Amino acid sequence: MRTRMLSLSMLAASLLAGCQDLEIANTNAPDRRRALSQPGDVETLSTSTFRNLWTAMHNEDDSYNTLTVVSDVFTATYANNAALELSSEPRPPFNNNTLSDAHNVSRIPWEHFYRGISSANDVLFAINDGLVINTPVTVGGAIADNTARAKAFSMWSRAISHLYLAALFDKNFIVREDANLEDPLQNPLVEYPASMDSALKLVDEAATFLNANPFMLPDLWINGLTPTNADLARIVNSYAARMIVYAARTPQQRRALNWDQVVAYADKGITADFAPLLQSGQITSGFLSRLQQTGTFSAWGDYKFVGMADVSGGYKAWLDKPVPQRERFLITTPDRRLTGPTPTSDGAYYRYRADNIFRPERGTYHHSHYQWRRNAGRTNTQPYTILSVDEMNLLRAEAAYHKNDLDRAAQLINLTRTRQVRIGTTTYPGLPAVTRDGVPASATCVPRADGVTCGTLLQALMYERIMENQALDTFVAYLDSRGFGRLLAGTFLHMPIPARELETLGLPIYSFGGVGGPGAAQ
Repeated sequence: MRTRMLSLSMLAASLLAGCQDLEIANTNAPDRRRALSQPGDVETLSTSTFRNLWTAMHNEDDSYNTLTVVSDVFTATYANNAALELSSEPRPPFNNNTLSDAHNVSRIPWEHFYRGISSANDVLFAINDGLVINTPVTVGGAIADNTARAKAFSMWSRAISHLYLAALFDKNFIVREDANLEDPLQNPLVEYPASMDSALKLVDEAATFLNANPFMLPDLWINGLTPTNADLARIVNSYAARMIVYAARTPQQRRALNWDQVVAYADKGITADFAPLLQSGQITSGFLSRLQQTGTFSAWGDYKFVGMADVSGGYKAWLDKPVPQRERFLITTPDRRLTGPTPTSDGAYYRYRADNIFRPERGTYHHSHYQWRRNAGRTNTQPYTILSVDEMNLLRAEAAYHKNDLDRAAQLINLTRTRQVRIGTTTYPGLPAVTRDGVPASATCVPRADGVTCGTLLQALMYERIMENQALDTFVAYLDSRGFGRLLAGTFLHMPIPARELETLGLPIYSFGGVGGPGAAQ
């Protein structure tokens, strides 16, 4: 079995030769057929598509080192992969140069998503070309026709990959299995939001095919799970609901979304959390390890998020100081997800740390007392939720909010907000319910975006979604913060096509971000 990356060099050749009157024989197709002639190899190639998704979302430190802290949901002072550079204040531009530390932040997910897409397209090409995948039902068991299963899983993985590419990059290629890579007219760069529309077509095709072809996956395709075709259809629909919302670059774009479409996908989506099994030798999460480890390379709760839970006045005092003078402080809050009954006791999702591993010369405004620990340090054991029913309800809550159904929005927000919280053997009440008017006024109201004023209904939704969705994958915190308008002025709103690919394509290198720069948060 071989896993091929999308041949962008072929696209480059076609673009560069596009204005020349040349006829070049396509010798690629025969080689492709020979390489994809063995049913077992093609089926294995199909199973690899999820591993590429997983690697992009959970095991590439170039992205998770950086995007999590750029979001100001997490914070750190490590400099790897331009994490310190791109999360510092004032925000610099994203340095899209092949020699820069930032370059891999965009290059690695681009390559992994397209590697999975290439593998999926190879499977689909072989099946459409007549290959039948006859494999044993069990070891030594009867032979079964699993062609539809391999085709469906490849369509599923390809669709999810394209959703993420549309959300992360300003433009990307939409490449199908029947595309002639030598014809630039078949492979144009598609800008957002048209790239999201194209990705959603792939979602609909995958869901339709899944629902029409019954099967159950072996438990190693998505480790520890044996989803049916109907389960996979629900999962891809939920990813569509997620990424339509998270792909919006600004609050203005977020408000203008087709919220009926979001709800329709969510309603066709999951009814139970999607939680693959973390297991050494199968799938683990370097992302979880980075967030929760005790050493220099851990990531902690940024006060721009966790500070909104403070009712002591400490967050207001922190905000009032010039950025270089900000120091970490103790949070007093009734939100037991963040702390226990005292500011120095552990909460259900965060733990208090008195030690200070941060580099003071890199900015004390990056320092924190509170480290996300919801998974209690687990990185390679037990199921790990990467797509949740809570998330779908909070997406429905935003849909209701933008459609002015404020009572419904409040009801959905309260599902997680008021839920009891367990710390050790003790159960604590959740936060008081919000109403259509927002967070009820009190001396202990949470959240407070400015450190003083009880939050609006939208601020309560934002706080709840960040609190509950942290670490679902590498990208969620950055993408959702972008659409809520949380990104600091100058932060890049999306990533450019990686410089290495632009050089291959013979296109000019460009970038985004920097205070007052193009494609930057305001």
